[in-house]
Amino acid sequence: MNGQDLFPAPPAPASVVHLLERRLALTAGVAALTARMQRLIRETSGIEMEVLRLEIALGAAPGDGELARELQEVLEKETALRSAQLDCLQETVAAEDAIAEVDRLIAVSNGGQT
Repeated sequence: MNGQDLFPAPPAPASVVHLLERRLALTAGVAALTARMQRLIRETSGIEMEVLRLEIALGAAPGDGELARELQEVLEKETALRSAQLDCLQETVAAEDAIAEVDRLIAVSNGGQT
């Protein structure tokens, strides 16, 4: 899922109806991103517990190469999850900025000012 799929380009005519449709689509995208972030956080929490388990096991058996390899793999997964969280956060910020811009355009279309 990338930002372009969630946030299609705005319609050519900037009527209030089109702006409201765009806002609805953006809001749905933010909801999807929020759900994705929650899933990533949950997965990261599980990985953190696994890291702690492996670190404790390695403390008890410092020469165990299998545990060391397993820990390395889990740490790599943790890094990938944190990177995915950052990407998701950046997409969310972009979507929220787009919503703010649509809100501004709606206000202008209705004769208001921002």
